[in-house]
Amino acid sequence: MKRMHVFAPLALCGAVCGAICASPAAAQDYATLGASLFGELIIDGGEEDGAGDFNGEIDFRRSRLCYYLEIEDVDGVTSVAIHEGGQRDDGAEVLALTLPEANGDEVCMAADMALMRTISEAPDGYYLLVRSTDHPNGAIRGQLHD
Repeated sequence: MKRMHVFAPLALCGAVCGAICASPAAAQDYATLGASLFGELIIDGGEEDGAGDFNGEIDFRRSRLCYYLEIEDVDGVTSVAIHEGGQRDDGAEVLALTLPEANGDEVCMAADMALMRTISEAPDGYYLLVRSTDHPNGAIRGQLHD
């Protein structure tokens, strides 16, 4: 009597599915990012009443980041950037963002897709920082999330 190996096809199917399905984020064409920004989140003190909202989408096929940024009660905004770091960390800037022409306008900009993929896979390891003339070290900030 011949033995049949019924587990071999199942193992092969598992290996193929594992290779194809191993990283859902790696196969996606888009990823979303968001952040709620507040002055109280600035470690050394930011704009007390300042707040903001960031909603972005990474388009991996077009190598670009599009986002909406709304800022409230922060005068003289000079820059906005994504920094590496947790909630209580001051980290290095990894991507300077283009300021919208008007508050809440959509901005689309080219971005390094290797960096964007890294951020999209662990957004809580990055934060958004808005600087102003009164607060050059940071007026408001918020941790990124997907």
